[in-house]
Amino acid sequence: MAVLLGSKPPLIFKEYTLLTSQTWTAPATGTILVTCTGGGGQGGLCITSDAANGSRKARGGGAGGFSQKTIPVKAGDTFTVVVGAGGRNADTAPNSVVDGTTGGESTFDDATAISSIALDSNGGVGGAAAVVLDPATLAGGAGGTATGGDLNVAGGAGGAIVISNQSTKDVATG
Repeated sequence: MAVLLGSKPPLIFKEYTLLTSQTWTAPATGTILVTCTGGGGQGGLCITSDAANGSRKARGGGAGGFSQKTIPVKAGDTFTVVVGAGGRNADTAPNSVVDGTTGGESTFDDATAISSIALDSNGGVGGAAAVVLDPATLAGGAGGTATGGDLNVAGGAGGAIVISNQSTKDVATG
């Protein structure tokens, strides 16, 4: 999450990149540009030797949502910052077929600010995993949504898999 401070002429920028959840205090009076991005979804995991029932198909996780807003602040205003983690699953046991987990939600909200702000960027959905033989279209994880900004952009979906015949080929997407 980046916070840019600046003013009209002269234009002065100082960038703050917030990598952990915290309370952030505006160090100066001016205008800030806040960028908030949700955590990306984890891709599916497919570790198995069961080729008789099909092939391994692991789909990509979706990207987190993105929101951005310009707001006036005064020195000392405080904001509650939540930084959403990327999706993850520690299960790598042999013969595992595990869906990816959804990324965490990132938020930037006013605590004592002169301007009301509530940026909310949701995490991308985790990609699914399966052992499949029959023809199928398997969607990737959906992108996260975003609200509260002057600009709100949904994250892109993870890669899909299209199987047009009985396939024993292993496939993974991003």
